[in-house]
Amino acid sequence: MTESQGGSDLGRSSTLGRPAADGSWRLTGEKWFCSAADAAMAVALARPEGAGRGSRVLAPFLVPRYAVDSPLADGAAPGAPAPGVTVHRLKDKLGTRALPTAEIGLRDAYALPLGDPAVPGLVRAMTLVVVTRVHNAAAAAGGMRRGLAYARAYAEARHVAGGPLVSSPLHRATLGTLAVDAAGAFALAGHAFALLGRVEVGADPEAAAELRIVAPLAKLATGRLAVSSASEYVESFGGAGYVEDTGVPRLLRDAQVLPIWEGTTNVLALDVLRALTREDAGTPLLSRLTAAVDLARPLSPVLADTLATAAAQLAETIAAVTVEPGAPAVLAGARGLALRLAYALTTALLVEHAAWGDEQAELAARLWARRWLRHEEIAEDAHHHLDLLC
Repeated sequence: MTESQGGSDLGRSSTLGRPAADGSWRLTGEKWFCSAADAAMAVALARPEGAGRGSRVLAPFLVPRYAVDSPLADGAAPGAPAPGVTVHRLKDKLGTRALPTAEIGLRDAYALPLGDPAVPGLVRAMTLVVVTRVHNAAAAAGGMRRGLAYARAYAEARHVAGGPLVSSPLHRATLGTLAVDAAGAFALAGHAFALLGRVEVGADPEAAAELRIVAPLAKLATGRLAVSSASEYVESFGGAGYVEDTGVPRLLRDAQVLPIWEGTTNVLALDVLRALTREDAGTPLLSRLTAAVDLARPLSPVLADTLATAAAQLAETIAAVTVEPGAPAVLAGARGLALRLAYALTTALLVEHAAWGDEQAELAARLWARRWLRHEEIAEDAHHHLDLLC
């Protein structure tokens, strides 16, 4: 999708599509950032010939990458690029270097429309975006778990001041806090995938309504957590964490793209705001928070009260922003609101897991709520309960 003059402003996309006699299409334009450039197929946005301005009229097309899949190729080697598809150069990226990303030019490239190009198609493209946002959240949660496992293993092997590093109360508190963040990210990403599955398999309208806001929330919150956690993992190795041949620096390089891909934090925060004000997406989210308060009551009255307070405050804020969603104060506070929603939702999800009898989830819910809803220091409890947390 990404073009140099557009980026997240899809309305400025300049790639054009024109129909061919056989029902296929031909695309012409420049794609500035194309991930998985060696994949057999790509989905590209283009403006159908004769369509108006703006983003809604853009349509998604399936574009073969290699000659073997393009009817326009005649006698080309199987590994040759499809006619009209030119790789200008690979990107020299900060991280995710194992994934080839390229600048690609399209010149009358063969393409098949995904849906009717005469019908505004951005909504069809957003179906793919939701999937990739959820996968982004999973990558963030998985990377956090991986880094935590590395840091814990190193702490058990490293000896400092006559004893294993893992016996240091300060270091245990650091690892325990990271474990709480990892547990929250895992619950949030997992919930997004559960909703996506219900939508794809059963066309569940309730799941679709909740996924509309959960997908951007999960992506933006886990992306930020992944970067801050990766920085801590590098630091936990000391000088070894800064040396490339240990493999540890890659954790941080690869994590940094997670708040960027599929919408930056600010882009997603505005998407959350649109979902709240245009599609009443706050209703299913607030319902989940309210239900979780009841589940939390027998586990911990303090936890239940904390979640109830957060839910009431969020309900009040949502009601206020819907009155004038375009007000500068509302727009300026969109990121903060989105993060508060994500943190409250994560608390609710951990409570749901705890209600099934999951002792680790109950501890994580208590500490997560203190850390992210009440903004308290959890170091002492993280130290004492490290072995249960990870």
